[in-house]
Amino acid sequence: MSNLKTRILTLATLLSLSASIPVTAYATNGSLLIGYGAKSRGMGGVGVAYAQDALVSAVNPAGMVDVGTRGDVGLMLFKPDRSSWVPGFSGKDNITSGATLFAIPNMGVNYKFNRKVSVGFAFVGAGGGNTRYNENFFDFSGEPNPTLGVNLAQAIMSPGFAYNITKQQSFGVSLLLGIQTFRAYGLEAFGDAGFSSDPEHLTGNGNDWSYGAGVRLGWRGKFFDEKLTLGAAYSSRMYMTKFDKYKGLFAEQGSADIPEMFSLGLALKPIDKVVLAFDAQYINYDDIASFNNSGPEFFLPLPPPEELMGEDNGLGFGWESIWVYKLGIDYEYNKNWTFRAGYNYSDFPMKEDGIQILANTLAPAVTQHHMTLGFSYKPKSSSKIEWTFALMRAFRTDVVEYNEFSSDNIRIGMDQWAADIEFGYIF
Repeated sequence: MSNLKTRILTLATLLSLSASIPVTAYATNGSLLIGYGAKSRGMGGVGVAYAQDALVSAVNPAGMVDVGTRGDVGLMLFKPDRSSWVPGFSGKDNITSGATLFAIPNMGVNYKFNRKVSVGFAFVGAGGGNTRYNENFFDFSGEPNPTLGVNLAQAIMSPGFAYNITKQQSFGVSLLLGIQTFRAYGLEAFGDAGFSSDPEHLTGNGNDWSYGAGVRLGWRGKFFDEKLTLGAAYSSRMYMTKFDKYKGLFAEQGSADIPEMFSLGLALKPIDKVVLAFDAQYINYDDIASFNNSGPEFFLPLPPPEELMGEDNGLGFGWESIWVYKLGIDYEYNKNWTFRAGYNYSDFPMKEDGIQILANTLAPAVTQHHMTLGFSYKPKSSSKIEWTFALMRAFRTDVVEYNEFSSDNIRIGMDQWAADIEFGYIF
């Protein structure tokens, strides 16, 4: 078999495997992960101007021309610790959420046809949110109903194409194919109190699935003898099918689209073997009603009919658009070892008042400061094999807001650990 056929067969095998991997992902920049792949996450999530592996089509497809022909497959173990305290609803201080360890896979393949054209594919756990409380602080029925929580998991597949316009300028495009699953339980009190337009499709209906698509466009330019690289990427809103089982919960009769994003990046090589990279990313939650609409004003008075859960202007989580800033450094110690470190900062996503904090006890995505470390190792026995590891720490953030209903404060909080391992093969 020819070398070309061998490459195509190997890449196709990786591609088919990626489509069969189940994915669960939980967020840290709003509803999204800080980056895709161990190399990116080891540098705080950067990647718009600094392409390092075959997952680049999930960030900036223009960078596909820089990574050659390779395949990468990885797994992140993600440990979020979430807690809530709702005086007047809960009798306990800091009720902690169960379900604290998740496995998040990713995979990418990239094929360089010639010096101008590259094609590839990435499959990533993109984001989501989860809580599972063993005390239902929204249950006033007196009936045994001990659990409360939600689970949203999102994955994106991004087949892409990149073209070198000149030696220094490239353009890329990738199709975004999304899948997400959701379930909610323990929210019966909101239906009983008249907050939902469709209480039968509010909670406790098991897993529901949603599918959709969008597009990502990217540009990459190199300047000053390739000492400086600039990048830009735009991801459209991903229009997803509705969660029909939960059309009495999400605004617009079950709609939960994935927001559009704008990203800018630069990578600077001040000396040989050292790269400094910086990304700025804007995530547009303002246009997603299920995220942006304000939450319930407790239990009295009831909202007007057009603002009931499930309606176009229905109650949401009170999220706003955010900026995310990512900074990373890469040091190539020698041909076998490369070391990385990074920092990631995210704006606070939700409106800071007692109404929104009450709604976000179900999804306390409040972490803002993230520190990361990582390294790659290429065995001396084979320059084609590469192992990469990364570690992330999202520091504890607690939010306290006054709750008029109970004349006391509501508190939600979260901190996170994550560890990545990734295997790469260079053809």
